[in-house]
Amino acid sequence: MRAAGVSLIEALLALAVVSFGSLSAAAMQLSVKRTHAGATQRALAARLAGEMAETLRVASSPARYVTATPLGRGSLGAEPQPDCSAAPCDEAQLVAHQRWQWEQALDGQAQRLGGRAVGGLVLPSACLERVADGEFRIVLAWREASALPDRGAGPACGSDPQAGGGAIYSRSGNDNAYRRTLSLPLTVATPRHAPELD
Repeated sequence: MRAAGVSLIEALLALAVVSFGSLSAAAMQLSVKRTHAGATQRALAARLAGEMAETLRVASSPARYVTATPLGRGSLGAEPQPDCSAAPCDEAQLVAHQRWQWEQALDGQAQRLGGRAVGGLVLPSACLERVADGEFRIVLAWREASALPDRGAGPACGSDPQAGGGAIYSRSGNDNAYRRTLSLPLTVATPRHAPELD
C-alpha cells in the first residue's frame, strides 16, 4: 500500500521556489528604490543649478560668484555676517551670503534628521566657472548608490579637495563610476543701466 501526502523532497522543492521568488521580489524592490533615489538626486541637482543660474542672471557682477575651490559639505563655514536677509549689505557681502545659502541648499541643511542634513545632494561638490566674458558654467557633482561604466574624470571642478586621492570626484580611481555630474553652460548679458530721466 502506497502512503499518501507530501514527501520531504516535494516540500523542500516548494520551499526553494518560494524562497527564490521572495529574493527576486526583494531585489526588484531594491532596484526600484535606487532608481527613485537617483532620479530624486538628478532633479534636485537640476533645480539647484537653475537657482544659481537665475542668481547669476540678475546679478550686477556675475563674475563675483565664481569660486576658486568647489563648494559643498560646509566648505564655506559659518554664515557670513551680516545676514543679508535681515540687514542691508553691500555687493560683496550679498555675493558671499548668496553663495553660502546655495551651499546650504547643496548640503540639504534645511532638512535635518538626527542632527544630519538629509535634504541635499549626497556628498556634493559644485563650482561656478567663468568661461569667457558673459559665459559661465555651473557644475555639480554628487554620488549615487549604483555604478555606471567609468566615464573618466569628468569636469575638473568636480574633484574633491576634502578627501584624499581616489575619492568620489577624483580625476582618477574607481569611484568615478558612482559619480554623477551636471554641467550647465550659461550666457549672462551685461547689465544695462537705465537712462536717467530729467
